[in-house]
Amino acid sequence: MLALDVMLRWLHVVSVALRFGGMLFLALIVVPTMRRAGLRDAGAAFLRVAGERFRGYGWAALALLATTGTLMLVRRGYPGPAELFDRPFGTVLVAKLSLVALVLILSAAHDFWLGPRTLRLASERGAADPAYRRARSRVSWLARLNALLVAAIIGLGLWLTRLG
Repeated sequence: MLALDVMLRWLHVVSVALRFGGMLFLALIVVPTMRRAGLRDAGAAFLRVAGERFRGYGWAALALLATTGTLMLVRRGYPGPAELFDRPFGTVLVAKLSLVALVLILSAAHDFWLGPRTLRLASERGAADPAYRRARSRVSWLARLNALLVAAIIGLGLWLTRLG
């Protein structure tokens, strides 16, 4: 049974690395590089294609995180809602799951509403259009907030391992 616990934890960590690492790579490497290279118009097209490709992997990672997280809780002997706040573990778990729910909502808004809308504005109106610039700023701030929340979730997950 130890092998299953190790496999679940490994899948959980690899999924975090894929999701968070991909977010950081796009935000810290790809977007600034395109801006510095003066590739705003071509960059929007590239970002659309790269974003659509990453979206599937990112959502698969989120699904795997939910699955492995649930299985790890079950295997650990999750006490149930009545005893949840009797121990620090339950309080930290609720905080983590609350942030996970918020990240899912923000990710859906980014991936299926604001991101596509921003890219559509870029292709229809161009990078100089004020509506595009506002939309790009909003989607950029949403992505930053999402990355910070994911970093907090990772910290809470590490805290849970110390409490467990």
